[in-house]
Amino acid sequence: MDAFFASVEQRDVPSLRGKPVIVGGEREGRGIVSAASYEAREYGVHSAMSMRSARTLCPHAVFVQGNWAKYVQASLEVFATCRSVSPGIEVVSVDECTLPIADEWDDAVAKARSLSRAITRIHHLSCSIGIAPNRMLAKLASSIDKPGGFTPLHPKDLPGSISSLCAASVWGIGEKSFALLAGRGIRTIGDLVGGDPTRIRRVLGERAVALVRSLCGAPDQDSAAIRERSLGHEFTFGHDVQAGPLFWAVVSRLCDQVSRRLRVGGLQGSVVRARLRWSDFETHTRQTVIRADLHDPLTLRSIARALIQRMLIPERSIRLVGITAAGLFQDVMLSFDAQLFPRVKRQRLLVRAVDRVWDRYGEDSLFRASSLLA
Repeated sequence: MDAFFASVEQRDVPSLRGKPVIVGGEREGRGIVSAASYEAREYGVHSAMSMRSARTLCPHAVFVQGNWAKYVQASLEVFATCRSVSPGIEVVSVDECTLPIADEWDDAVAKARSLSRAITRIHHLSCSIGIAPNRMLAKLASSIDKPGGFTPLHPKDLPGSISSLCAASVWGIGEKSFALLAGRGIRTIGDLVGGDPTRIRRVLGERAVALVRSLCGAPDQDSAAIRERSLGHEFTFGHDVQAGPLFWAVVSRLCDQVSRRLRVGGLQGSVVRARLRWSDFETHTRQTVIRADLHDPLTLRSIARALIQRMLIPERSIRLVGITAAGLFQDVMLSFDAQLFPRVKRQRLLVRAVDRVWDRYGEDSLFRASSLLA
């Protein structure tokens, strides 16, 4: 989806259309940008930027607090349309999914084009679609011509058709890895594919071979794998706080939001990560590898609370807290626990009931008493 949160706001509020819209908080707030419309991006505004920087770059932008319940609902509706094309949809995040299509190439492209038109016609939102022999190339293709892009990468044209693209555009190559590669003269996808495997492996490790194979069009070996690294929420307090009732109420709400996103996406996580930023901007992160059902927000909250307790420093004020689920994989329903332990089954039934209420009436219609302070 193209600038998803901002696009939903522009769709629902006609007066915002054509204007630079920044989703994430109040104009004078201390939070970060969750999404920026393409009109705002022209001024250099991007997600994860501080609100202060966004104000400086685009002072005339419209700042929107954001409504997660509305974005989840829009996501559910778009994914329902996607399922009509491919019931094997794999949700990567609230605004991204992959659709395995077993048709011949021309038929697959026709289905994808039909889907693009349906999303625009039914949901009045813009998306960018990439068609390719594997997920990594499809994601790369979807980013080539945003917004409203439609980019097929035919297997017979690979890797030549993408050889001139920057290596940093490849899923899984971040800023640090790209800087190391560039230092070895590897700057484009062509350099990656045609370069010395030993030099590339020194930077990317053992995944280098699989990455080059994928860039050449090799099909995915594990169709159920989810390669998105993490999914999380953060909250910046309006003023610095101690680890008291307000702080823990925010943690509880963040865990509800992360758990909800996992359920919506049909995902589980093998890692839970907690993040604290103190008033002087020093930031600490702790994480733990787990085997637990993170669809249960109480389980996630218990794990997150233990991580945070390990980081707390008496009398030190907190500016930001974040909760993240990482190591994502497609949920296969941890049903054995539910069969063996009635308490687990009851909690699952409760979570499903809450989801049905939220799906119908929005996430502000029902909330925990413990989160009232937030």
